[in-house]
Amino acid sequence: MKTKGKRLLSLLLALLLMLTLAACGQKENDDVGINDGSEIEDIPEGRIGVTYWGTWGSDNKAYIQTVIDSFNESQSTYFVTMQYVGGRDDLYAKLQVTERSKLPALINTTTEMTGAFMYSDWITPVYELAGTADQAWLDRIYPNLAATWGDKDGKLLGYPMGNSMTGVYFNMDVMEEVGIDPYRDFKSVDDLYQICRKLKDSGKLPGNYAIGFEHTIRFLSYSLSINGVDAYDHENGLAEPASRAYYNTSPVKELCKTFFEIFKRIQDEGLCYTMGASWGNELIPAYATGDIIILTGTIGGYGRIERGWAETNDKPMNTAFLPWVPVTADANATGQPGSGNGFYVINNEHEDQQKGAWEFIKYFTSGDNFGGWCALTGYLPIADDIRDSTVYQSYMNDHTSLGLDYLMEVQKNDGGKTIHPISAVYASTSSIGLDVFNNVLNGNDIDGELAEWEEQVTYELATWRRANGYN
Repeated sequence: MKTKGKRLLSLLLALLLMLTLAACGQKENDDVGINDGSEIEDIPEGRIGVTYWGTWGSDNKAYIQTVIDSFNESQSTYFVTMQYVGGRDDLYAKLQVTERSKLPALINTTTEMTGAFMYSDWITPVYELAGTADQAWLDRIYPNLAATWGDKDGKLLGYPMGNSMTGVYFNMDVMEEVGIDPYRDFKSVDDLYQICRKLKDSGKLPGNYAIGFEHTIRFLSYSLSINGVDAYDHENGLAEPASRAYYNTSPVKELCKTFFEIFKRIQDEGLCYTMGASWGNELIPAYATGDIIILTGTIGGYGRIERGWAETNDKPMNTAFLPWVPVTADANATGQPGSGNGFYVINNEHEDQQKGAWEFIKYFTSGDNFGGWCALTGYLPIADDIRDSTVYQSYMNDHTSLGLDYLMEVQKNDGGKTIHPISAVYASTSSIGLDVFNNVLNGNDIDGELAEWEEQVTYELATWRRANGYN
């Protein structure tokens, strides 16, 4: 495998900029406009300035700033300043046009960037910054997150800001009335169809539909991983950059076909809200009014659902969240893939700033600092000590119906093998997959779509390899 240098970052980022990544189910940039730098404080004399380019808006941004202020007051070596740079695409664009030596030491972005950063030299892996002195800070991470944020040896490249676990929200008041227990009955994608069918047939649906779907191909990617199969070669792109896809190759083909057939049945039988509906603007209100009682998404979006519910209902929301499932119940499942947002330390040629970035990461992801962040965002904690923090324990006690104890056990007992495909061109490959999904729902032949899917994604992967010096 060839190690890349600085060249061709523009190609990498240009491919990433083809569309907005929408994989986390949680809006980051609620604010309008981009900070022009006027908010950046002067660096106190004798302190090492650590610039952080962030994409969080609104309450999330405010919370991070309080932690930054606390960190700056807690020691006298480093001084962190946060600059809001807009959304993810704005961040990528700014990274592209900024000289290396003028880049920040710290950014946050999503797990889908792991593949892009894994095969470039644009980050300094956190395991290198931690060294032996902070090894315990790396070892504390739950296996599913180590798999998502790590390299082929499980060494962390970035550091997660919680886990925005992919799964399904269930209105438990209606579930209990119909006699459905998601913890017992929801073990595969086909089970999801059976639950929707039973709800419709019961005559007890308060609205028109059983379920609403977040419009993404990510759910199939995770189902394949939980089923124990790789969608790409080279261990799903983890061992080295993938060169081909397996969507039309057994056993992936059969699982994809089953997945698509189930979802088309759900659509054609009128069990779901219109496919492609906006998750935030249409599906959350539909869930709040009872027009749907099942909603796919991520745990990181729980806060938005809770707020949407409160705008419509006087009674408390009785909602459980369960992790996503394999296509078939006979899966080689080891747990649930982790997803969400996290920190990366940028290789900006200033080692002292990068060390400061790591010190801030440790401060942010400790105790009640991180427990409060998880309570604010809905993200799951990444380690036992965060779960046991005073702030997060209070959050758990206030959200007993959500099933957080169960979710934490799922994370803790994960085998560290269920990861989505790693790709430096995630934006384009996920867009291709979503097009295939839509085509199937519109009645196109599934076999033909799978063949086309495999060919197109293989072309994207192979093109990237050639452009970046891989044979």
